[in-house]
Amino acid sequence: MLDDWQERIVADPKILVGKPVIKGTRLSVEFILDLLADGWTIERILDDYPQLQHEDIMAILKYAAEMVKEEKVYPLSVKFLADENISGHSRGNIKCFEKSS
Repeated sequence: MLDDWQERIVADPKILVGKPVIKGTRLSVEFILDLLADGWTIERILDDYPQLQHEDIMAILKYAAEMVKEEKVYPLSVKFLADENISGHSRGNIKCFEKSS
């Protein structure tokens, strides 16, 4: 298994606005991960994208694992009130509740 994914995964602002891609391609890590998540096998990906090698897919998985390991999660305490006078408002990915007068 490839230990050094940095040899195969690069980020260049001139390619896909800096998204991580497989070196020498315009295939993003995100795209290949989506294919895998959709049930594509490594063999199918390699058949459909012959410019890729098995080591490229392994590098993507190693990269993804490393990114998840580095992710920081901070728990938040959230209270939800059950009151008919409360209306929900969505602000981005945060659901806010405000009491109506």
